[in-house]
Amino acid sequence: MRHRKQELQVTPPKKNLPKNIFSAVSFLAVYWYIIAVLLLPFFANNNLLNWDMSGMYFSSWYTANYLFPEPIGWNPYFFFGYPQNQFYGPLFPYIVSVISLFIPLDVAFKLVLSASLLITPFSFHYFARSCGFKDGAAAAVMLAMFSLLFLFPVGNFGGDLHSTFNVGLVANSMALPLFFFYLGSLWRARETGGVLLPSAIFSLLLLAHPFTGVVASLALPAYLARYRDRKIIFFVLKHAALVLLLTGFWLVPGIAKHEYLAVERIGGLMDNLPMFLGAVALLGVSLLCRKEGIDSLKFFLASVLGFAMIGALVGLTIHYYRFTTFFALLAPVILLSFFREGDRRVHLTVLLFSILAIATTSGIHSEGTSIIKQLPKLPEGTAGRVWVDAPPYAQSNFHELQHIIPMQWRVHSARGLYVDSSLQSKYVFDLEAEIDANNITWGISTDRPRIIRIQEKMRNLIPYQLRLFGVSNVVSPSPIFAEWADTNSWLFTIYTQDKNKEMEGIVKAHPYYLYSLGKAPLAEVLSREPVVVDKAGWRTEVTNWFLSERVRDTILVDEQVPGNVGTGRETVEVLEESARQDYIRFKVGSDKAVPVLIRISQFPNWRAYEGEKELHIYRASPYFMLVYGKGEVELRYMDTWSDTLGKAMTAAGIFIVTGMLLLRRYPKNRDGKKTFKDPPEKYDAAF
Repeated sequence: MRHRKQELQVTPPKKNLPKNIFSAVSFLAVYWYIIAVLLLPFFANNNLLNWDMSGMYFSSWYTANYLFPEPIGWNPYFFFGYPQNQFYGPLFPYIVSVISLFIPLDVAFKLVLSASLLITPFSFHYFARSCGFKDGAAAAVMLAMFSLLFLFPVGNFGGDLHSTFNVGLVANSMALPLFFFYLGSLWRARETGGVLLPSAIFSLLLLAHPFTGVVASLALPAYLARYRDRKIIFFVLKHAALVLLLTGFWLVPGIAKHEYLAVERIGGLMDNLPMFLGAVALLGVSLLCRKEGIDSLKFFLASVLGFAMIGALVGLTIHYYRFTTFFALLAPVILLSFFREGDRRVHLTVLLFSILAIATTSGIHSEGTSIIKQLPKLPEGTAGRVWVDAPPYAQSNFHELQHIIPMQWRVHSARGLYVDSSLQSKYVFDLEAEIDANNITWGISTDRPRIIRIQEKMRNLIPYQLRLFGVSNVVSPSPIFAEWADTNSWLFTIYTQDKNKEMEGIVKAHPYYLYSLGKAPLAEVLSREPVVVDKAGWRTEVTNWFLSERVRDTILVDEQVPGNVGTGRETVEVLEESARQDYIRFKVGSDKAVPVLIRISQFPNWRAYEGEKELHIYRASPYFMLVYGKGEVELRYMDTWSDTLGKAMTAAGIFIVTGMLLLRRYPKNRDGKKTFKDPPEKYDAAF
């Protein structure tokens, strides 16, 4: 009897212990690497000026210092003015701006990027669980997906660790975990019926990185194709409506003003053939899988692949190479679904693959490669726009000087990161090519081949083009013209290491100087009548004009203008100018209405007034503004109908979501009275 009692007291073996240990070890290993190898050097040494990261850092700086609490507004620092955060997702810089109310901006930036990285493994695990994986199998999927973030040392696809730190694609890094949280919440919504959680995540995703949001939106037709019932149709419609309302303040104006977006198609079907073939093979493998949790994923993969291939064939203007990250990260979910979930051999194989992927990857420089911390002060009396001529060989990171100079000196420059946000960017790049054919062009097509063919002829036009752009000073390591040498003033010295293999390791010094070009007014009266060209051929006509002798003394417009011109004796005096340059009041010294060229980019939000009278704004080449006025004239950046509608939609969306939460949190009892005792399952179903 005593022996039997002892047998009953024996603890049964814990069959799930190996799975739990594998999960714990996987997460501990991943987070040790993220914190110890990536984030500690990032916090200690990175100055946030690595390639594209410098542009997002500037966006955060400008949002915090000039726009907040608004997320979108006019920015005069680049491209002669452009709409900051209008065409790029505003979420990352806005969150940084909010946190920077309490801590320094650079620390806030690093905290937001670090948070994005830290939640990424959880998003992979959450997605795996949503696809039906349990315990150790979900951890194996997470580990395999995380390992793939190391395997793209080239390509700049976005989301992987090389793109995040070496290139600075931080918006992609924020969007990636939101993408997998969204898909997971959408898969689970089939059971819970909750629409708020996927709607909230999808809204954040769109505001973080629009391209990733477009890819995620393809889950909705896949969802409909997978289930095909009225309940799902109603769910999708309600979900889409909530997202449209919540993101309306950004989405509606962005769509309404899309003609001012300078997006270029990058790549096509043949350029990305290995990616497409790999995705087709992955889809074929997924069709053989009989795991129930993978069914929705099959339809989603087919939807994304179909959209990408059809878009490539018809020439849809998107960056096709960015699909690579999503196809790659979906592969482990599909491939591991063929194996038994508790198979330790699979776990060991995934672990070895992860170690190999991390050990063989090329360097991920989370500490950064830019060493600039602080620039000396700009010489007293410097005024007007500054052209930053910083060749790739004379700075340690492309973009760094173009962004740190405007930030630390608070001067308006010309070329920034967000080339897609301004139609002026093409002409900025054209002028850069005229100055130095080695300058890098990205994101937009230019006339570089044509310029190189007639390089000497184009050099004679540079002074006139700089004046057209309102440039008063040039920062450069050498004078573009010999006569500039008499106006120079030493600023600072940049040290770089020679990248030539034979000279590798040799440090070179690049002293930078400030060259004064004389006054280039923000607005001036034209003494010659503008030339009218056809609207339909505007871009071609302007390109030919910009690269010809006509740029010296001719301005183009795309509609008929009054015939009167200035005599050459009129003056324009700026009386008042806001910090964002979204309000300008100037006085035209003339007793009759004369054409006034305003060297600020044209955009639908601009309105011009002469007293109570609204003046018509004409488009002037390349994309400046022209008004006919006299006396005091005001230029105001105001909301358009799309801005007003978008803000109203977002306000309505917030009101609806708040109401839904309150109704779910405090349901009525049988007597029709509200109760504060809400069953957890009902509250969960709301999401």
